[in-house]
Amino acid sequence: MAIQINNFIMYLNNGNYTNDFEMFLNYLADDEKTSTVVKDKDKDKIIVNDEIFIIFNESLKNKHFNFSDIVFNKTVTFQGNYKNGLEFNFENTYFEKLNILNCNVDNIIFSGEINYIKELNISGCNFTGVTINSNIQGEVKFQKCNFKDFNKYNSGKNIKFTANFVF
Repeated sequence: MAIQINNFIMYLNNGNYTNDFEMFLNYLADDEKTSTVVKDKDKDKIIVNDEIFIIFNESLKNKHFNFSDIVFNKTVTFQGNYKNGLEFNFENTYFEKLNILNCNVDNIIFSGEINYIKELNISGCNFTGVTINSNIQGEVKFQKCNFKDFNKYNSGKNIKFTANFVF
């Protein structure tokens, strides 16, 4: 089973919704019926054992997404179109595989501390700009993407690419 999220609007059982991704994962982890999202009590992390598909479009209200103390043991996939740019801030996060597929985004920024990404796959995307200011360790693949501007810079962070860049 996979979790699909549209425009970061995540519905809770009480009929309300949230656009706070961490709040949503905490909600799932607290729900005893959900076995795919659990809390590691010893390490104060949320562990996600299910694929997540996040689809966004122009009605997206928030362009900043924070992920902290989360272990994603399955693939996380983002896809969609957004003119105003997206920023992903990671703190103490592990990804088995992160896909960003078929996106048309003005600018995309990765920042923060990612403990590890086994594989970051960006494919079929059109970006005005890409900025990576993050500790990314793992394999990074850009395939069939169009960039007007690509920046990777180091502001005291260890940026390590074992990359297969295909432009």
